[in-house]
Amino acid sequence: DEVAFRVDPWDHTRPLVIDPTIVYSTFFGGANGFDLSEAIALDSSGDIYIAGYTDDLNFPTVNAFQNSIKGYSSTNSHITAFVTKINPAGTALIYSTYIGGSSQDIAQAIAVDSTGAAWVTGQTSSSDFPVLNAAQPTFGGGSEAAFVARFNSAGVLQFSTYLGGSSDDNGYGIAVDSSNNGYVSGQTNSSNFPTTAGVVNTSNSNGGAAFATKYSPVGAVLYSTFLGGNSFSYGQGIAADSAGDAY
Repeated sequence: DEVAFRVDPWDHTRPLVIDPTIVYSTFFGGANGFDLSEAIALDSSGDIYIAGYTDDLNFPTVNAFQNSIKGYSSTNSHITAFVTKINPAGTALIYSTYIGGSSQDIAQAIAVDSTGAAWVTGQTSSSDFPVLNAAQPTFGGGSEAAFVARFNSAGVLQFSTYLGGSSDDNGYGIAVDSSNNGYVSGQTNSSNFPTTAGVVNTSNSNGGAAFATKYSPVGAVLYSTFLGGNSFSYGQGIAADSAGDAY
């Protein structure tokens, strides 16, 4: 009947406060299916951003870019991605939206830049995934492609694009820098995954490599590279520093 805290080194000239009080706690989702959050982020005002996927027809939407699961029917039931922004007190949805096409869509990662814009990546099997101001407007092939989307602070879609080649591609990690550029990492089986000149590696001889792609705030590709060796490699996470270097 005891709870203990193991504390890493800290500045002993300042008070150490351990306070596990719950500020708020809430269910979030619809009533008729399942809802799974894959990623969470915060902005400088304490707003909470959640990304994941759902098969709920009554998933809560507010100020939504997309109010329903596209192509859902009794013969075509599938999951679709969602992006939600909640105020710091947990009392109101600022926006909440589906984003997806007529097949399976999963949001895997989310990051928030200094303007309050939410950057999201994941994978989609939908050839009609909603694209806007896209660097890659068409589905490349295979069973799934990565996608990248950016919503402004009010939930308005700024750009949305496929990212991938003619085989399977998945977006797993996303980050932003102080200039509001976006960085995406993931895994690709495509030998023709889109890469740019002068990067680490423009070839994918083994068929399964990690990738890193950098976007401007308006969705232009600044660089894109394979990263891997002679076996399978996965880019599961990414971070960026104030100089614009990616890790």
